[in-house]
Amino acid sequence: MDEKICNFLAKWNEMLDAANGIPEFKWRFEVGITSDNSLISDRVRTINGINESFTKHNMSWSSNS
Repeated sequence: MDEKICNFLAKWNEMLDAANGIPEFKWRFEVGITSDNSLISDRVRTINGINESFTKHNMSWSSNS
């Protein structure tokens, strides 16, 4: 699972890079993540990676459960 999450986060960052390459647009992304309880650490890692990506791209983010 670790490799799949790393690949996803790399592609997510590529997508945000491409989105920020179009300055005429203002982007708003909403993300929802669910998984079964056995994958909680993977889910938390993915959420943290997405939050870090938003921060890196100077995009605001909020989290709730």
